Amino acid sequence: NFLEVQLDSATKDVRAWEDSLQTFLASNRGVGGHSELSFRQRRLEAELAQRRQVHTEMKLSYFQAGVTGARTAPALLVLAPPRLPRLSTRDDFDPRNLVRWLVVGALGGTMVAIGVEWIRRLWDYQNPVIVAAREAWPRLTSMAFIRAWFWSR
Repeated sequence: NFLEVQLDSATKDVRAWEDSLQTFLASNRGVGGHSELSFRQRRLEAELAQRRQVHTEMKLSYFQAGVTGARTAPALLVLAPPRLPRLSTRDDFDPRNLVRWLVVGALGGTMVAIGVEWIRRLWDYQNPVIVAAREAWPRLTSMAFIRAWFWSR
């Protein structure tokens, strides 16, 4: 990007000097006999040659940088084309997966049943604290008690 800007600037500079020399030559057709005019023409031509040389070197640097950049750029080697994973369909029936899911479902159902039974037995347990909590439960969940507790704060 930097080299492109510099190259464009050098190109515009060369064109400006060429236009300057063309204007000078157009306005001074008979330069041959006047030493001052011929000196000025040689100076303009020398300056133009120098600007062209700078422009040529910059162009060479620009293209060389492009070649070097292309040479040092990391290359990716594709070993195999990408493939999406297959979606399972009803045609891909695998009995091992069926057995696996039946076992997981049976274990999960057993765990839920044990948890429900444990809570039911805990509820039926005759511990005085649990009995008091069970008896207070309807009163605790009533709206009047919640309002009274909320407004007492």
